[in-house]
Parts: sequence; structure tokens; C-alpha cells
Amino acid sequence: MSKRRIESKIDYKMLCMVVMFLIFNVNLAMATVNLDVGDSVGDAVSYFGDGLNYKMVKVDFSITDLATAEQALKLKPGDNGFQGWAFGKTDYPDFTDGSPLQEQNYPINHPFPFDDTFVAEFTGFINIPQSILTRYDVFSDDGFSLEIGDKLISYFDGLRPAGYGTAELVQYDSSGFYPLRLLMFENNGGASVELGHSSLYMLEPGSLFSYNPSVVPEPATVSLLGVGLLGLVTRMVRRKK
Repeated sequence: MSKRRIESKIDYKMLCMVVMFLIFNVNLAMATVNLDVGDSVGDAVSYFGDGLNYKMVKVDFSITDLATAEQALKLKPGDNGFQGWAFGKTDYPDFTDGSPLQEQNYPINHPFPFDDTFVAEFTGFINIPQSILTRYDVFSDDGFSLEIGDKLISYFDGLRPAGYGTAELVQYDSSGFYPLRLLMFENNGGASVELGHSSLYMLEPGSLFSYNPSVVPEPATVSLLGVGLLGLVTRMVRRKK
């Protein structure tokens, strides 16, 4: 084989590699959407949040999609299909059924209160200290939906083993508080849900709030207000005497 033919063959392989690289990156770029989540609902704060609220509902029927999950979430004691519920507050939305396959990146791994056919909803606010472009992803078994601000960020509407959803870039044009809602459902088998950004990292410590601090006094203010009211009541009692 001549030297020219060898060089031509090498060039052809290199060309194919370049084309494949470009196709892969174009597809990756098309799969990532820059979402503007809209306006904040309050000013950012400098203190740590208390986590998110959660509501979990156990039912006696299959949950195989998000529409059914939303219906199950509305059930209450006495309704057909209702089997139980749980309410509370969590420092971070990282729950598993306890099996190693469901424990992904973070060491929190709160236990679910139910096995099979249940839905879990996490609600609250996320504190964004500055305008930023970031990416969110959800590790779940089975499906999920993630909403921030007034936008649906990402979702998986079906059954699957533990895995990630479609990561999405999110644009915050200003600092402040943004509503956050994470919904997940489990049909049967393993169960997990884990919220993160850039797939491998937890959200910033203390960035999640169960309430909007812009309409509720910060903890220190509440404490001072309580002490002040106690002093006022004491003075009023003394005056009456």
C-alpha cells in the first residue's frame, strides 16, 4: 500500500471521528434547554433555611404516570383507594427504600414511610443569592416532575429503575426566592428520589425553605418579638395591680 493511500485512510478515520464528535455535541446541546424560571417571590436572605415540606400518600392501586400520581395525592381518609398518608418537613429531598441500589450520591438517605404504590410531594422555596445559570437533575424510581418558579424544569412520566431524568439548564435572572415543587411516585419494587444540580452535587446548604421568609419574620425577629410581647404583658399586669 502506498504512503499516499495510508495517509488518505488515516485522514478518513479522523474525519469520521470529528463528524461523530460534532453530532454528539449538537444532540447534547439540543437536549439541554435554558429555562428562565420567571420572577422571584421575595428577596434573598443570608441565613439558612429549614428544608422542604413533604406530603406522602399511600394508595391501593397502581401508579404508572404523573396524572395518576396527582390524583393519588388529592386523596384523603375515607376516599376510595386511600390507605394512609404522612406529613412533615425534611432537611433535604433524598429518600430511599434502604437498598444500596437506591442510594445514589448523597449520604442522607431518609427512609420512605411506605412500600409500593405511593406518591410523595416536596414543596417550599429555594433561596438564590445572585443571578445564575445552573443545572438540575433528579435521581428517581419511578417517575417524577420538578417545578421551579413558574416552569416545569424536568420530568419522567412512567416507570423505570433508579436513574436520572433529563437534566436542564435553569436561568435565574435575579436573586430572590423561587417556589419549588418536586413530585415523585413509586409503583412497586425499589423506590428513591434525590434532587441535585449538575447530577452529582447537592443544592447549596441551607438554600431550601419550607416557607417564604419575605412574608414571614426571620427566626431572630420572631424570638425578639416574643420577648417583647412577654414584657408588654408583664407591664400591663403590674399596672392593673
